[in-house]
Amino acid sequence: MGRWNQMFNRRKRMMEDLDQDIRDFIERETQDNIGRGLPPEEARYAALRKFGNVTRIKEETWEAGWRRPLPFEVCPHGPSARESL
Repeated sequence: MGRWNQMFNRRKRMMEDLDQDIRDFIERETQDNIGRGLPPEEARYAALRKFGNVTRIKEETWEAGWRRPLPFEVCPHGPSARESL
């Protein structure tokens, strides 16, 4: 498998892990809110509000992953080529 495929697969796994972490957080918060006496729908809504904008968090995480400098072996043209990416 080429290095680009390896990088893409790594980033894909990172995003899948992030999705799971978000789901886990929202589920835990929802259950905590239900334990505090909120109805299930309201408890979930409160958990989502506490977490924040899910789409924005995912986009920022994805962008941050792509802004990291590429290793030299992935970008064989040297530092100047990496800096222009």
